[in-house]
Amino acid sequence: MSISNLSVVSDRAQIGKNVSIGPFSIIHENVELGEGTSIGSHCVIGCPSPNVEGRPLRIGADSTVRSHSVVYEGSSLGPNLVTGHGILLRELCEIGRNVQIGSRSEIIGPCRIGDYTRLHSDIHIGEGADIGRFVWLFPRINIPNDPFPPSNKRDGVSIKDMA
Repeated sequence: MSISNLSVVSDRAQIGKNVSIGPFSIIHENVELGEGTSIGSHCVIGCPSPNVEGRPLRIGADSTVRSHSVVYEGSSLGPNLVTGHGILLRELCEIGRNVQIGSRSEIIGPCRIGDYTRLHSDIHIGEGADIGRFVWLFPRINIPNDPFPPSNKRDGVSIKDMA
């Protein structure tokens, strides 16, 4: 395990073997980092949320979270996740294996993203989205959840497998 002495890692976080954590990162207590995961510099991992009822943030084995990313507690991220720089991933997201999330993307939970999906940079995924497996979203896609803005109606968008 390689943890920069400039990072703050809760002694209650569960850190797998061969995990590396870059400088100036914060790993909160309600976090499980899978074996071989790499957390870049200036990240906040497991940001506390009152909306998750104690559910931990689980990041699967062999994942890479690049610098300046914020990931809230209460989500489950499959193995081999790769992010770009500066992503925001809110609570209650279920993300499959081998998913890529591009730089400056924002994912608002609850939502589901299937295995082998690729999100290029500057993607916004709204609350309630259900994105299938093997989906490819190109840069600057905005997937809102309000069909008639501004309204109080919230409908998550569904994107089927292979789109």
